Amino acid sequence: MIPEVYIIIGLIAIPAIGLVRIIRARKKHLSDLHFMDDYREMFVKLVKSISFDYSFCDNEKMDMDAVTWLTLNGVRAQRTAGVLGKGGYVAPFGRYKIERYEYIVNTIQKVVDGDVHSMELSTVDGILLRVIGHFEEIDNQFKKELCNPIKWFKHGVRAVLSIPVVLLSWFGIIDENQASSIQGNRVFKVVSGIFSFVGFVSAVVGLITGWNQFISIIAHLLPWATNL
Repeated sequence: MIPEVYIIIGLIAIPAIGLVRIIRARKKHLSDLHFMDDYREMFVKLVKSISFDYSFCDNEKMDMDAVTWLTLNGVRAQRTAGVLGKGGYVAPFGRYKIERYEYIVNTIQKVVDGDVHSMELSTVDGILLRVIGHFEEIDNQFKKELCNPIKWFKHGVRAVLSIPVVLLSWFGIIDENQASSIQGNRVFKVVSGIFSFVGFVSAVVGLITGWNQFISIIAHLLPWATNL
């Protein structure tokens, strides 16, 4: 009876942990999504206050409140945009080229310097739209996961397997970036997926057939399992 109790506790606790992880991850994701929405809204406000002379910024009536807010939050916006916010940049008239150019922070700085080209503003607006669209797509995936108990179980198993990594991070043996890299590693995800599938099937079968009978079936199919 005791093993069955453990199985029931596991079938309740692990999905519950997974559900909490999904809810927390979505909450952070929505925070970033709303921030990028606000950033683009303020960016559009700034663009509307700018006039151009031969495509270059030339306006003393520029909305400085928008410029200040965009500058203060530029690093966060660039970091949130990730790879979508970077790319190859060619200066007007082909004066120079930059690889992995950070469009958001550099374009806002050019606005401050009065040296921004209208095409650069259009590029940043396109980047912000793509980032927002990408985030909305991910949020739709979160919504689906919130309605899928199998996903809860999968995320719960991943959380349990992540405990050693989290402890190493807490004790300063590895830093947070390394911990995140390990947990986001494809191999780690595959292993956690296998554990999720095997663990879920084993728990359900063991609960239905009884743990002792389940072990007997496994031992019959796999002779080496008689040592379990």
